[in-house]
Amino acid sequence: MFCPKCGLEFREGFEECAYCHIPLVEELPENFEENSEDADMSVTASVEMQGIDETEAKEEPEAAAPSKPFMTAAEKANDMKSSGTTLLFVSIVGFVFLILASVGALPIQIGGAGAFITYIVMGGLFLIFFISGVRSLKKVAQLEEDADREAAKAEEISKWFIENHTAYSIDLEIKEAQSEAETGGDEYFERIQIMKKHIQERFMDLDPQFLDFLIDEIYPEVFETEDL
Repeated sequence: MFCPKCGLEFREGFEECAYCHIPLVEELPENFEENSEDADMSVTASVEMQGIDETEAKEEPEAAAPSKPFMTAAEKANDMKSSGTTLLFVSIVGFVFLILASVGALPIQIGGAGAFITYIVMGGLFLIFFISGVRSLKKVAQLEEDADREAAKAEEISKWFIENHTAYSIDLEIKEAQSEAETGGDEYFERIQIMKKHIQERFMDLDPQFLDFLIDEIYPEVFETEDL
């Protein structure tokens, strides 16, 4: 058995290339040519596959890079507002401190030959904080508008899905697919895949992380409600 992409040969019993994750074929096409990248990968893979049986190859897939947790636009707006407010507060307190220290109103005084430079550096730092805080708060309004649109979109998708799909219809679709393939799988995973398929067919170009967030919100509404 061969991988039609990288050309790596596998022993009998393998059905999928452990590196390209595509189905194997019995023979490579006559016009098959390895590019340099695939050739290097094939040599490396051949060495790594020595002594590895089918079970190990399936149980040890190539690790995927961890993805950042999804943040809703409302959460982003709250974070931005919190950051902007904090920066403004620190900058204002810093300016007050510098003014009071310069007029001798505080027991802590900055004196000596480098006092002027110290005031300039600290004042510049607090000015940067102030400008950053103002810019952050300016972005909050746009983020809040995005949050409203996102919430409306999420509500629209959730309402549509619940009105048009039930736990029974989804499970029935899974059973029909299993009957054709004569295989079974994890029920939760298969339900998620069916839900994603229907949502993507109706609402295209959704952000994958936003879609996962929606599924997590809709799933209990569909299945846990049915189980009660």
